Amino acid sequence: GRLTYAANWDQIESVPFWDQLDLIGVHAYFPLGSTTEPGIEELADSWNSVFSRLDGLSRRTGDLPVFFAEIGYNRSAAAATEPWSYAMADSPDIRRLRQRLIEAAIEAAEGESLVTGMFWWKWIPGPLGHDRDFSMKDPEALQALEARWSRSAVTTAE
Repeated sequence: GRLTYAANWDQIESVPFWDQLDLIGVHAYFPLGSTTEPGIEELADSWNSVFSRLDGLSRRTGDLPVFFAEIGYNRSAAAATEPWSYAMADSPDIRRLRQRLIEAAIEAAEGESLVTGMFWWKWIPGPLGHDRDFSMKDPEALQALEARWSRSAVTTAE
């Protein structure tokens, strides 16, 4: 199997042993906007900057591919500016923001040959007793995943 280590997004440049692994693992909670309402273009520009940074790291470590060992967005007005935050809020605007962030991340990663995969944080099996923050079972998260992967499946099948 392939061996990786997952570093937090703000610590990836300080891992001294990437070149001894098969993949660069990243907890991909990169800030993606300067506002609480980033548009599609701002998100695309932010992801381009992220991938430029990851590409540089990959080149310095022997062209290792990147794996998002964790990626996710909470229901929060700050989900784009502080995606790591556990603070929660809820409104139709916040749900739309979260859906837009998930869709933008999937679209950006699908267009990047550098990325080999991504684990979405989090999906707790069983009852929802403690699966409230970052839950990928929320309707907006499921809709975002279904929208991107359904289109990909149709495109691939054609």
